[in-house]
Amino acid sequence: MGDKQYQKRAFDIIEKTISLQDTVKSSPTCGVWPYYMEEPLATKKSPVDYNWADFNGVSLLDIYMDHQAEIPERLKPVIQKSIILASRSIQKRNVGPGYTNIAIMGTYVTYLTAHLFSIPDMKEYAEKRLKKIL
Repeated sequence: MGDKQYQKRAFDIIEKTISLQDTVKSSPTCGVWPYYMEEPLATKKSPVDYNWADFNGVSLLDIYMDHQAEIPERLKPVIQKSIILASRSIQKRNVGPGYTNIAIMGTYVTYLTAHLFSIPDMKEYAEKRLKKIL
């Protein structure tokens, strides 16, 4: 991850992005992000794009898995929590294999999350979902 100043900038952006995720467990959009900082999910007038859990989940997993040595220790549990919330949103939504790209991304996110963070019910869910896609 190159230059230290860019590392700091990258981690500041990751932290800011994570801070925009809906983390209220009772919320129907828990684990999802708004499109814009200026339009939080709670006041959003247009439909919520639940696919953000899949897209951002993939990116956060890539960061978490590929840059362990560079991620500040204080940020690791924040990223982990965000990934788990995104995965729970994906699991709750449970799209079928007909929605190809989202079905594959969501399976990737839930499968890796379950294995990385030892979440048995999600592991079972992700394995069933993978078999269904195959």
